[in-house]
Amino acid sequence: MRSNTPLLGIVGPPGCGKSTLAAAMSEGGAIIIDADGIGHEMLEDSSVRDNLVAEFGSEMIVSGDMDRSILSKIVTQDRMSMDRFNRIVHPPLLERIADRIHRIYRTFPGGVPVVDAALIPEWGIVSFFDLLIYIHCPIHIRMRRLTSAGKDTAAIERLASYQSPDHVKRSACHVVVDNIGTRDELVQRGSALIRCICATRTREEGEGRCQKRLWTA
Repeated sequence: MRSNTPLLGIVGPPGCGKSTLAAAMSEGGAIIIDADGIGHEMLEDSSVRDNLVAEFGSEMIVSGDMDRSILSKIVTQDRMSMDRFNRIVHPPLLERIADRIHRIYRTFPGGVPVVDAALIPEWGIVSFFDLLIYIHCPIHIRMRRLTSAGKDTAAIERLASYQSPDHVKRSACHVVVDNIGTRDELVQRGSALIRCICATRTREEGEGRCQKRLWTA
């Protein structure tokens, strides 16, 4: 059963700092639902794996296990392949996210669930959330951070091109968190934001204090 505790989501492009913000909010009492982590779980689901093999072939199965790097190369080669992948993986992924949310409400009354998922706008579930947080970070800073972390920036840029443009994601959100400074500054903003949410508790009060604010303090 849904409590009066708000449901939060974190949205933003690759390299913007979603995981860092989520970790900071977790330290402040939020309960994080990591969509990427659940997506990895889905690849181990026998039904999902069988459907992917039927759609794309068995090349991605190595020694009986799903090789995510091979799968990524297959499904990110073009928009059509990505759409085929999404049609298989996203429905059960969304079901599992919903299950985690309901489990939090049942098990941790008053707990604040926060869904860390870049694709919330694309999934058409914006209205499910009481507060959506967009992390703003210019592309040159994101690419520099991803390169420093040893990420394949070309693959990431290609994947991002299959998603909604940044301005569309941003317009769907209630709060913009600015991440052009240091990691510590982002952590401070995440901590301040979850304190605000936990202090208000209800959708109406939470939006009254926090909605449509550029969170730079």
